[in-house]
Order: sequence, then structure tokens, then C-alpha cells
Amino acid sequence: MGVFDESKCDCCVCPMQCVLEQLVGEEVGILTPTFVGGTTLNQVEDFIAFTDLGGFQICKINTVLTSSTTLKYITYKKK
Repeated sequence: MGVFDESKCDCCVCPMQCVLEQLVGEEVGILTPTFVGGTTLNQVEDFIAFTDLGGFQICKINTVLTSSTTLKYITYKKK
């Protein structure tokens, strides 16, 4: 799922990347400050979510909507 304490970013971006990685191949709704819409999530890499509509910086994603029931919970405690 990721090692957050060894990452480039120590905020919410790493957990969001882990969630998005579980949704690859699924139709998702994405909300950013400049975009609201549905798309297929194709790949997640280096803090970019690649979709049928292009790439989204994970740090700019406010909300992801999905009907998936297979997400794993992430527990994270910052030191």
C-alpha cells in the first residue's frame, strides 16, 4: 500500500494514491477545483492519476466517487 514516511510527500497525497491504485480500471467521478466529471481511471503513478480524459495531479483531487466495494482501509499515523 505504500510507505508514507519515505515518500516525497507527507500529507494526504500518498493515502489518496493508494486508494486510487485500487480503483484502476473502474469508472470514477473526480472533483478538482477546475473539473467535475466521470471517467475511467487507467493508471496511477508518481502522484498523477491517468484517465481517459488526461492526467490529474493527485494533490488537486478533492473527491473521488466510486461504486466499488473492494477498497481496503488504510490506517496511517503520522509520527
